[in-house]
Amino acid sequence: MTTKPTATFAPAPEGSGTPFGATSLDLASKGYVEEEYSASGTANRYRMNFTSTDGAGGTAGQPDDPLATAEVVDAGHPYTTRILVRRPTDADSFNGTVIVEWFNVSLSQDVDFVFAATHDYLLSNGYAWVGVSAQLVGTNALKQANPARYSNLNLDASNDDPAGDKLDAQGDVLSWDIFAQVGAALRNHGDVDPLGGLTAKHVIAAGESQAAERLTAYYNSIQPLCPEIYEGFVAYDRFNRVRSDQNAKVISFGSENRRIAFPKKSLPEDSANVRLWEVAGASHASLEEVEGYLDPQFLRNKILRAPDGTTLSLTAVVAECDTQPIWSRVPNGHVVAAAIHAMQLWLKDGVPAPTAPRLETDDSGQLLRDPQGRVLGGIRLATFDAPTAHNGAANTGPEGCSQVGYHIDFTPVELCERYGSQQNYIDQVARITLKAKRDGFLVSADADRTIEEAKTVEFSGQ
Repeated sequence: MTTKPTATFAPAPEGSGTPFGATSLDLASKGYVEEEYSASGTANRYRMNFTSTDGAGGTAGQPDDPLATAEVVDAGHPYTTRILVRRPTDADSFNGTVIVEWFNVSLSQDVDFVFAATHDYLLSNGYAWVGVSAQLVGTNALKQANPARYSNLNLDASNDDPAGDKLDAQGDVLSWDIFAQVGAALRNHGDVDPLGGLTAKHVIAAGESQAAERLTAYYNSIQPLCPEIYEGFVAYDRFNRVRSDQNAKVISFGSENRRIAFPKKSLPEDSANVRLWEVAGASHASLEEVEGYLDPQFLRNKILRAPDGTTLSLTAVVAECDTQPIWSRVPNGHVVAAAIHAMQLWLKDGVPAPTAPRLETDDSGQLLRDPQGRVLGGIRLATFDAPTAHNGAANTGPEGCSQVGYHIDFTPVELCERYGSQQNYIDQVARITLKAKRDGFLVSADADRTIEEAKTVEFSGQ
């Protein structure tokens, strides 16, 4: 085991505008504050054995075991990046757990997908959240968006491996140590404390899709070198096979969408410390989190643009998909929130997270479906098993459409024909929802809200 150096924090420059990606939520009304800090240190370069599902993001040309511990190539590479912090202002409201999210950069900017999906739960239950700009794509976008604020950011280091080839397919050779050192510094900081005096009892790493895949590599290759930093990992929709000799806990959310896209993907096996929760009907992101959080954020960030320069929301980027409206109504965030809640209980009270049924497949990895085309197995939510819409986990059309899914809402007449009466519909929603809650795949607030929302659905022809 190697004791990892910690990052040094400093406040953002005064008079340089607002943080990129600052949330549009009214944090003050929740008893929260948002602050940004720079994080600096010196990092190692590592020889990683990591190639992502889509062929990007890891060591180039390394045929070695992806579960092997990383090798230190050299040390002493200076870096400066930024972290974004959302925390309770009152220490008595803090539950002792910090969620450290590796920003996703698939859309050429830092995106807080995990916070987007789970913010209601996080803010209502006293978590602190820290977003880490660990990759060059993200910091380059920051410099472009606000040079006065971010000109000092530096993640540059040679990507050349002295043994030949490249160390990282994306050039992010310092990202591993940056993420480790920020996590370590949240517990052992210097004069500047981003948590404002809060004591971090548990630190959980989190990431979505591309970021979750890099967390896979971190868990397999870096975690053995510094296991004292992150006690748990919550991955949102892309966590590959993991080694079984680590004590850190893992809960991975898996959508039906990802199983459609990668039917032969090597998935993590459930074990004493690992859980995979697959969700029927789930697209790569869900309508709830996109409409309620991500679209307003992208419009504020002003990075996604049409050819004529018009600022685009995430939905507008994939607006030309064949089946409309896009995004599945199956609420991914409800299950990701339940995963964070289960991880908290696992770490705090020693209560193992529940295991979940896998989506059912044939021998070739293709998903099995009922006569109506709905996937079999997995976690079943009321939006899928007592739906108000046809929910598809995948879509067709231009680039990106395969990930977004769709929902085709039933009319009030169709709802009446399907359920007979509104009360019958409400009863079905309640039965499915309460089962998911009992099984540990929904937190109480989301279960209650699901049942209450069912009472507002309009029927006709009763």
